[in-house]
Amino acid sequence: MPELSDALKHFIAGSPRARGPHIAFLQSAAAELAEGSRLLDVGAGDAPYRELFAHLEYVTCDWENTQYTPDVPSDLSGRADSIPAPDSSFDAILNTQVLEHVPEPGLVLDEFSRVLRPGGVLWITAPLVWYLHEEPHDYYRFTPHGLRYLLEKAQFINVEITPLNDAFATVAQLMADLGWMMGRHPDGHDASREVIAGTMAAMAEVVANFGPYDAQWIFPINYAVRATTVPSQS
Repeated sequence: MPELSDALKHFIAGSPRARGPHIAFLQSAAAELAEGSRLLDVGAGDAPYRELFAHLEYVTCDWENTQYTPDVPSDLSGRADSIPAPDSSFDAILNTQVLEHVPEPGLVLDEFSRVLRPGGVLWITAPLVWYLHEEPHDYYRFTPHGLRYLLEKAQFINVEITPLNDAFATVAQLMADLGWMMGRHPDGHDASREVIAGTMAAMAEVVANFGPYDAQWIFPINYAVRATTVPSQS
């Protein structure tokens, strides 16, 4: 695999236990697609993973109210449930950390099914555990059973759902982020909050080391999904 760019390494470092496990998943997705295949990245934002798909026709899509200002503007502008593309336009779709931000995820998956060719592949990552973000457009958290239900209802098959984190990594990432989650306030206690933030970050490193003892993986930050549309019958 090519060396990750400094920009991508910096992006991962901003939330390492949440973002780091995405890399192996996305690299396997990229390796599965033949050179020149058409991949649509829906809700691409700043397209931080673009470099992993350099051998493909990589097409980005985001809606007009996105909070992101990518260096390269999105190729398509539209909502995830109304993609401005004809039926069967793409060989694959990538959708990372987006499904929680759409009010009707079932309609979005129906739309993915429409724009994918028969036998096309869908890769999703979606959270089970995360704090409120990108408000007010933060609607859901997903169990594997909920994801499977939604995907199969949208006529996807070969659904594979994998937890991306052990429970200790999940707790450690939340502990590390508590420093800014609790915020600051002009009540005279911000100095104590700084001490608390540093303490929780240090404790997070200890907690993360217990990861090898998690035998169940039922409390991940995110789930990864691979599914396909029904192949052509011809």
